[in-house]
Amino acid sequence: MSPLQLNSPRPTRTAHALWKEAHMPDQPSRSATPAARVPGRALIVLVDMDGVVVDFAAGFWQRWADRWPHAPGREYADLSRFYVDDQVPADWRAAARDLVCEAGFFADLPAVDGAAAALHAMLEHAWDVRICTAPILANPTCTSDKLAWVEQHVGDGWSERVIVTKDKTLVRGDVLVDDRPTVLGALEPTWRHVLFDATYNRAVLGAGVRLERWSRWAEILEPLLAQPATPLAGGTHRTLFG
Repeated sequence: MSPLQLNSPRPTRTAHALWKEAHMPDQPSRSATPAARVPGRALIVLVDMDGVVVDFAAGFWQRWADRWPHAPGREYADLSRFYVDDQVPADWRAAARDLVCEAGFFADLPAVDGAAAALHAMLEHAWDVRICTAPILANPTCTSDKLAWVEQHVGDGWSERVIVTKDKTLVRGDVLVDDRPTVLGALEPTWRHVLFDATYNRAVLGAGVRLERWSRWAEILEPLLAQPATPLAGGTHRTLFG
C-alpha cells in the first residue's frame, strides 16, 4: 500500500455547503448523473495535485526569481520537460532540487484557476472525488504541507479526501486526472488517465483524453465516465497515455 493513505469518509455536508455558499453562488444543478447508473457505488474520480490543483510551476518560478534574481528564469527554461530540475540549465539543477526540497515549499503555492470549484462541483455531482498525490520524500514537510494546503484552498474536511502515494496504480478509481505524461506503477490501473494539459505533455501521442482547463470538467469527464471501462492488456502496466 501507499506510504500514507488518508481514505476517510467525505467531508460533512455542512462543510461542503458552507464552501459552496461562499465560492459557488447560484450554480445550476445537473441531472442524470453518471454515478446513478453504476449500481452499488459512486464513480471514483482521482485528481492529481501538483500541476492540476496546485499551480506548481507558477509557485516554483516565483520563488526561483526571488531567491536568485540573476539566474536563468522561466523564459529560458525547457518547458517541454516534466521535471522542473530538467527544465533549468544543467549547472542550476542542484539548486532547483534544493529549492523544491526546502521545508515549507509546498505550503503556500498558488491554486490552479477553477480547480477548487470543480472539485466541489464534482462532489455535488455524486462522484466520489479524491485528491491523489505523490510526495517528495526528500522534503520533510511535503505531506503535511499538502494536507494543510488542501484544507486552506479547497475547504474544511477535504484533507480527509487526500490519498498520498508514490504509486497511483495501487489506488482504485474510475478516472485519474493527472498532468504526468505517463503514469506507471506496480499494477495495471483500474482508472483511465485523463491528461491535464501542460506544456510538457502536449507532445504525447495516442488516443487519450485531455482536459485543458477545469471549466470543461463536465464536458470531458461526463461522457468518459458514462462509457464502460476498457481493460488494458495484462502486464502492460500502462495508461491510455502509456
